[in-house]
Amino acid sequence: MGCVDWFTKSTIRIFQLIFMHHGTKKRIGVCTLMACFLLLALMFIINQKPTNFVNGKERRIHQTNDNNIGVLTIPKREHKSVLCTSNLKSTVCEVQGDVQIQVNSSSINIYYATDDNMEEQASMSTRIKPYARNQTKLVNVTEVVIQNGRRSSKVGPGNPQWCAVNHTVPGIVFSLGMYVGNYYHEFSDVLLPLFLTSRQYDGEVRFLVTDTKSWFINKYRPMLNLMTNHDILDIDNDDRVHCFSHVIVGLYRHAEFGIIDSMVSPQSSYSMVDFGKLIRLAFSLKRETVITTPKSKQKPRLLIVSRTGTRKFLNLQEMIKVSENLGYAVTTSESPESLFEIAKLVNSFDVMLGVHGAGLTSMAFLPMNATVVQIVPWGGIESLARYCFKSATLEFGLRYREYIVGKNESSITEKFTEDDPVLKDPMSVHRQGFSVIRRTYLTQDIRIDVHKISVLLLDIFKTYQN
Repeated sequence: MGCVDWFTKSTIRIFQLIFMHHGTKKRIGVCTLMACFLLLALMFIINQKPTNFVNGKERRIHQTNDNNIGVLTIPKREHKSVLCTSNLKSTVCEVQGDVQIQVNSSSINIYYATDDNMEEQASMSTRIKPYARNQTKLVNVTEVVIQNGRRSSKVGPGNPQWCAVNHTVPGIVFSLGMYVGNYYHEFSDVLLPLFLTSRQYDGEVRFLVTDTKSWFINKYRPMLNLMTNHDILDIDNDDRVHCFSHVIVGLYRHAEFGIIDSMVSPQSSYSMVDFGKLIRLAFSLKRETVITTPKSKQKPRLLIVSRTGTRKFLNLQEMIKVSENLGYAVTTSESPESLFEIAKLVNSFDVMLGVHGAGLTSMAFLPMNATVVQIVPWGGIESLARYCFKSATLEFGLRYREYIVGKNESSITEKFTEDDPVLKDPMSVHRQGFSVIRRTYLTQDIRIDVHKISVLLLDIFKTYQN
């Protein structure tokens, strides 16, 4: 039953009741009041317009039980719509229709055409910073403005000047700002999210990069070339108008450094193992998995990732000696400058050991079934260390082990007295925020207890021998 039909029948019934039970004067007074009320109600119903509609469809936020993802859908028509999704890690907007991208000095503007009778919606816009890290204030990331409407009255879909470049494949807009320059974040914030976002197109997609860093493109070109079959566009330095029928703004990201199966479409399911395969293919890595036999005479190869700045091993030579005595072939290395060299070096090892930090990101080049040993500095940062690397290690098809540094193994005891909160109550320091944690507990050096580490390494050694 429509609102007007319901209103009409209700009005007739009310007046019938009034005339059946009240005298003339009362009837006139009550009828006057009722008439005023009903007139106002009728005006409200007739004039009520949806105030939160775009392209004729109401905006709705759908909350799913899994991963608590809020989805903003605006789907009147598949060919003229915007769909924005947001979780704790990233925000992404997908735009379909007659999509135009134009860059000015301060932002990137994306316009998508609307129906002729939807002029009142032309001023509506969505602003997004296309970098995959939601829980951080994004700096050095260019803002993208998505607007519903035509760019100007002089330039429109019917005008030949509307598009300088017409693209026949979807486009993905993302930023190389914020933490790009940190080895770990280059994988967790850009490369893995880009794989997640682009993999469904099997290379038939165009990357549009803002806050471009040419060194990043060159460094990771082998991987990028497997994600797109097309040239990468530096849209900060391209004043042409680009047109698409489908543009994704931002990169999908599930976890700190990983892929959550339930968040991947069943039609295009892929995992961290697939990401690992892409990496091995990109850098022509020969070893896909660690293969051992019970009577193998080949020693397991152990890579100790050494550091020269903070969190360095103070007794590295002792660690090498005890490892060799256990039967390992040991190599220590600061990461080489060339990513190709890093990839080929790491891929040749069965076990990689290193202190919590960006250097452990190189585990992505290990063959499956290899072991990663994360040395966790003292100070209650176990959860942080696992958050960054444990899940990713296991999802890559690797084995994860960890070594928790004791207070007596840390140089931090030389910097603070026993009654200082840094040593006495680390959690009170944690409550002051990550910047305090970083300069307090992530600047220590470590003197490994060689007896304790030998027990762990022997256990790992046996897994390869058995």
